[in-house]
Amino acid sequence: MRRIKTILIAILTSWISLSSQDRSASDFTSYSLEVFPLHNITQLDVRAKHAQVDLVNWDKDSISVEASIEIYSDKPNLAKEMMNEIKLKTVGYSNTLLVKTSLVKDFNRTIPYKIKYTIFFPKKLGLRIENMHGRVNLEGVHGGVFANISYCDIQFGKISADTSKSVNHINLLHCNGIIKSLGSSDIEINNSTIEIQEADHINAITKYSLLKIGRIKDYQGSSQVDNIKIKAGDFVTINSNNSIINVQNFTQKALFEGHKGSLMVSHSGGSFRELTINNEETPTTVKIDSNTSYLLNGEVFNGKFTHTHKDQLKVVTDLNKIGFSGVVGKDPNTQRKVIIFNKNQKVEFN
Repeated sequence: MRRIKTILIAILTSWISLSSQDRSASDFTSYSLEVFPLHNITQLDVRAKHAQVDLVNWDKDSISVEASIEIYSDKPNLAKEMMNEIKLKTVGYSNTLLVKTSLVKDFNRTIPYKIKYTIFFPKKLGLRIENMHGRVNLEGVHGGVFANISYCDIQFGKISADTSKSVNHINLLHCNGIIKSLGSSDIEINNSTIEIQEADHINAITKYSLLKIGRIKDYQGSSQVDNIKIKAGDFVTINSNNSIINVQNFTQKALFEGHKGSLMVSHSGGSFRELTINNEETPTTVKIDSNTSYLLNGEVFNGKFTHTHKDQLKVVTDLNKIGFSGVVGKDPNTQRKVIIFNKNQKVEFN
C-alpha cells in the first residue's frame, strides 16, 4: 500500500510539473487581429523576419492582418525577455499598408519560438514582401510583386503585373519552392531550388541553383554554375558559365552561349525560326525532329562533330577544325536556320 501511494505521489508530482511547463509556455503568446479598410491603399508591404507568412486572397475591400508570437520555454524570465525583443506592427502611410517585424540587434534565437502572419487581401493590390529564415505562402497577386526572400520555403500561386506600368521583381537566396504561374518578371535566384510551372517573360540571373521551368513564352537568362531545365519555350536565350542547360523543346528562336558546362537542346516538331549556339568547352547535343528541314552551318574546333544525316552536308576538315554546311531534310527552300560553333568539345546531332 505504501508503495502504491509512493507511485501515485510520483505520478501526481510529474503531472503537476508538466502542467506547470505547459502553462509557462502558453503564457508567452502575443496575438492580434486588425482589419483595415482599403480607402486609398494600393500597396501591401510586408517586411517580416523569421516568420511564417500566409498571404491569402479575398474579395473584400479591406486587409485583415492576424499576427502572433509564441515562445516555447519553461523559463518565464527568459521567455518574457525574448517576447520583449520582438515587435510586430502594422501602420498605414500614403497608399501603403506596412506590416513589419522588428527585432533587437542582438536577438537571441536559441529558445524555440514562432512568428506567424495570416493576411487576407484583394489580389488587385501590389505586394512587397520580405522575409528571412521562414516560410512564405502566397495565393496570388495581380498588382505586381517585389519580393526579397532568403532562407525560406516558398509556395506562390499566380503572380502577374500590369506590364504597362511595371514588371515583377523577385530575389531569392537559399530558397526552395514552387511558383505556379509567373507574369513578366525580373528574377534573381541564388543557391536555391525553384520550380516555375508556367511563365510569360522572364529576365533571369541565376547562380548555384537548380531551376525547373514548365512552359514559358520568353526566357532571357544569365547562368553561373546552375542546373536549368526548360520543358518548353518559344524564345530562349541563355548565357552560361559552368552550367548544365537542358531545353526540351524550343518552338521559335533560341540562342545559347556557354562556357564549359553542357548543353542539350531539342525541337520536337512544327516550325521554328532559328537556333544559334556559340559554345566553348561545352559538350553540345541537338535533337531536331526528323521531319523538320533546316539550313545548318557551323564549325567545331578541336572536337568531334556527328550528325545522323551527315551525308546531306558538306563537311570540311582542316587540321583541328571541322566545318559543315547544307540543308538537312526534304525542303531545299527552308527558311529555318541552325548555326553552331563549339571549341574544345563535341557537337552531336541525334
